[in-house]
Amino acid sequence: MKVNIPVNSTDAVILIILAVLFAGGVRIVIGFFKKPQKKASADRKRNESKSAGAAKQQRVVVRIGGMMCGMCEAHIKDAIRESVPEAKHVSASAGRGEAEFTLDISNNQPAAELLTKLHEKIDPLGYDVEDLRIQIVNA
Repeated sequence: MKVNIPVNSTDAVILIILAVLFAGGVRIVIGFFKKPQKKASADRKRNESKSAGAAKQQRVVVRIGGMMCGMCEAHIKDAIRESVPEAKHVSASAGRGEAEFTLDISNNQPAAELLTKLHEKIDPLGYDVEDLRIQIVNA
C-alpha cells in the first residue's frame, strides 16, 4: 500500500518541533521517577559539617575597585576560586565593591600571602585589590 501525502516545509518544521517537545517531555517524566542520590549525599555532608560543632572559620573581605556589574562579580569570584582553591562561600557585590569568602581556620594563611595571591589573579583582569580584612567567625 503506497500513500502519497504532500508535506511542505512548514509542516516538516512543525513535525520536528513536536518531536523535540515529545522527547523533552519523556525525559522530564522519566526524571520524576529517578531517586535523588546526589542530593541525599549533599544533605548528609551538610549535616555532618553542622554536627561537627561550631568550628571557627576565617571570613575574608576583599575591597575591590572597578566592579560595575554582575559580569564583573563573576570574574572576581572565578579569580578568587583560582587563586585560593580552598575558599568557600565565595560572593562578590559590585554595589559594595567587595568580595567575601571563608576559609577553614586550619588553612591559617597570613593576610599578606592571601593579598599577594589575589593581586596576581585579579589585577591582570583590570580590577584593583584595595584592601583585605580577615575576621574569625564561628561556623
